[in-house]
Amino acid sequence: KHLRMIRGTLLSSVPSDVPRCCPCISRRLSACIPRVLLPQPHCSSSIQELARGVRAQLGGLIAELGTADLTPMSLGLSHSLSRYKLKFSPEKVDTMIVQAIGLLDDLDKELNTYAMRVREWYGWHFPEMTKIVADNISYAKAIKATGTRDKAAGVDFSGVLEQEVEDALKAAAQISMGTEISQEDLDNILALCDQVRRRVQRGNIRVHSQGH
Repeated sequence: KHLRMIRGTLLSSVPSDVPRCCPCISRRLSACIPRVLLPQPHCSSSIQELARGVRAQLGGLIAELGTADLTPMSLGLSHSLSRYKLKFSPEKVDTMIVQAIGLLDDLDKELNTYAMRVREWYGWHFPEMTKIVADNISYAKAIKATGTRDKAAGVDFSGVLEQEVEDALKAAAQISMGTEISQEDLDNILALCDQVRRRVQRGNIRVHSQGH
C-alpha cells in the first residue's frame, strides 16, 4: 500500500520527459522492491550521502519535529546498530574471552591486595607464619582456623595445610616473638580473610575462560 502511494506521488510529480527512478538508501532494499511497484529502484553513494544530509537537517525541514522526537529515534538507531554488530561480529567470542580475562586480572589484583594486608596485619602477631605458609589462600584459611597463635597447637589443619607445614607452624607458634593483638584487631583480620576467600570463589571465572 505504501509503495503504491510512493509510486503515485513519483508519477504525478515528475514530468514525463524526465527519467524516473526511485532512490533507495539501501542496496538490499532496492533489490527487493519489484519494478512493477516503483520505477527503477536505485541506490548509489550519492543517494546515501543525500539521505545523510536530509537526516542531519530533519529538524529544520519538518517544523513540527522537535528535539524530543529526534532523540528517541537516534537512541533506538544506536541500540539497533549495537545489537546488529554484536550479533554478526565474528569476533564476539574472542571479545567475551578478553573481557573474562580482564575481569580475572582485576580479581587477582584485589586478591593480592587483601592477602598482603592480611599478612602485614597478622604478621605483627605471628611473623614466623609468613615464611612457613607461602600460599595466600592457605594463609587466610589457617588464620580462620586458629585465630590467635596460642591456639595453634590444638587446631587440626588437615585440608588446609600439608602435614609438614602444619608441624612447622605449630612449633613456631610456641616460640613466636610476635606481639599480642586485641580482639578487635583479630576480628578485622578475620574479616580480611573472608574477603580473600570470597575473591577466590569469584575467581572461578577462570574455568569459563579456559573452556573457550
